Amino acid sequence: MDLKKFGVAAMSVALSVSMANAESFETLSVNGKTILYGGLSFRTATYHQIDFKDETDGTGSVLHTTGYNDSKFGLSFEASKYEFRYGTTQFNSNVAIGTQINENNMLHVKGRTVFDISDQMMVILTSAGSGINFSRTTYKEGELPTNTITSDEIGGYSPLNLRANSFRFINGSIFADQDLTVNGKITCHDEIEVSKLTSDNMNVNQLKAKDIRVDLNNAADYVFEENYNLKSLKEVESYVKENKHLPGIPSAAEISQNGMSVSEMSNLLLEKVEELTLHLIQLEKENEALKAKVESLEK
Repeated sequence: MDLKKFGVAAMSVALSVSMANAESFETLSVNGKTILYGGLSFRTATYHQIDFKDETDGTGSVLHTTGYNDSKFGLSFEASKYEFRYGTTQFNSNVAIGTQINENNMLHVKGRTVFDISDQMMVILTSAGSGINFSRTTYKEGELPTNTITSDEIGGYSPLNLRANSFRFINGSIFADQDLTVNGKITCHDEIEVSKLTSDNMNVNQLKAKDIRVDLNNAADYVFEENYNLKSLKEVESYVKENKHLPGIPSAAEISQNGMSVSEMSNLLLEKVEELTLHLIQLEKENEALKAKVESLEK
């Protein structure tokens, strides 16, 4: 042991201690730069704390670790929890919670994250070309790789409101597993396809479109087949007098109770138009025959 160096170090400590305020409650007060080689342990009792006081120009106290040529390296804190009571918390570099630092992410949190903003508002600021991205990298076997936004409350779900001037879904499909209610105008610039349509699952007061395409598997051209049973006009007259509607067409009471299929009704109306066309053709033939007979009698 170099006794000379030891003596100088002891005198430095003694001098620093003697310069401390004798009336203070500190067991040890050191005024000046202190270097400790080896582990440094702080043990505190209840209500005790480690306090950093800034007595310079108010620029703040800094806790850091330095290596060779004052280069900085990792500083780890280990405790059951961390509590920041006063002031603001500012990070000038990337922050990782529960995972490793990713220099592409300013903040990377792995694990369940809860933001309690009761009676407050959470604001996410974006600029042109930026967005909010939900990216799922792993999932359990047999589980669909989907992301979900839910609004939870105790015992179930609560409404989730999305408010903006417009909503734009750029890629992918939109699925509504439950009822979809829209108070306002729906505009579609391409195609709308509705499957499994019945009177029970479709109820719209007014549907407006420039064009509606209906696919038919059996259009009414069967009327022009030779074996088609075309009722005579007398038969049609008798049926109408008795039933107050055309044969093959649902009555007003049936439509009021059960509704009607647009494709089915369109095809039935086409059927009646084609039947009328056949009757007109037959009447024209009979008229031409009568005209020819009259002309022959006049000669």
